[in-house]
Amino acid sequence: MRLMPLMNSDREIADAIKAAQRLLWHTYDLPDAMKVVRLRKFVGSPTVQSALQRCSDTLLAFTLRAVERVIADQSRTDREMIRRLWEILLNNPHLIQAMWPQNSPFGPSWLSARPAPGYVGTQKAVARP
Repeated sequence: MRLMPLMNSDREIADAIKAAQRLLWHTYDLPDAMKVVRLRKFVGSPTVQSALQRCSDTLLAFTLRAVERVIADQSRTDREMIRRLWEILLNNPHLIQAMWPQNSPFGPSWLSARPAPGYVGTQKAVARP
């Protein structure tokens, strides 16, 4: 598979997604509300917003726009937002493949060690009364 070089704004989008992934991953022990606030500040930053306005319509751009929509949805609880963000950013095989090509010596080893909140193995955990 041959990868096309990214335009500057597309590279900024890729970097923003990686930063959002790290923010979501490395703040695992923070309360959900704090994670949502941090992600809102990050995605709403002038740098990310400028890159979104200038970028091509790619999987990466649509992914970051999906993150933007999730954190803007006031009808969701913080926990629902975090679960949805995990699905978008960390449990999306198409995104992982696009971000981390299979033949790359670098990879998201930090993504494979911890499951998404609310998931046990491949089964969604059921809340107990």
